[in-house]
Amino acid sequence: AQDIAGLSFDATCSLVVRGREGEPVSVSPGGDDRWDTIVWLDHRALAEADQCSATGHEVLDFIGDTMSPEMETPKLMWLKRHLPKSWERAGHFFDLADFLTWRASGSTERSQCTVTAKWTYLAHENEPWRRDFFEAVGIGDMLERGTVPPHAVPPGTDLGPFTAEAAESLGLTQGCRVGA
Repeated sequence: AQDIAGLSFDATCSLVVRGREGEPVSVSPGGDDRWDTIVWLDHRALAEADQCSATGHEVLDFIGDTMSPEMETPKLMWLKRHLPKSWERAGHFFDLADFLTWRASGSTERSQCTVTAKWTYLAHENEPWRRDFFEAVGIGDMLERGTVPPHAVPPGTDLGPFTAEAAESLGLTQGCRVGA
């Protein structure tokens, strides 16, 4: 364990919803909070993805002109439309890879890789989040509601050491660093 200096995570485009205190928030019509993740292959947000594509917004230029229901924006739209109580309870929206780094380190930073590929973040721009796009698709409050930082960090950025819980769970030491 002491030989492992750092760890980073990669994951599918899955949306994890947590409350203000980090507790699970349901994404299930049944309301059970242990179901807090919409996995990549869940296409419940197909209509929302089509609505995103129909906007013709500039952010689409960087994702092949078509929004996939596997991306986070349509999933967030679906959540707000179909589970408004869960939307109101939400305090953190994470891509699965960023959720894993949060669980391991406690850092709420987001990786440029995950938000660029899956959220329409434009890492090459001074204002990387296009609020007008989110407003156009009905989730203008997404960044604040989900405690999404205004800027993401480059892949490999040191997010800090493992928490005691993560180190114990993974059989590593708290000297192990977590990378975005």
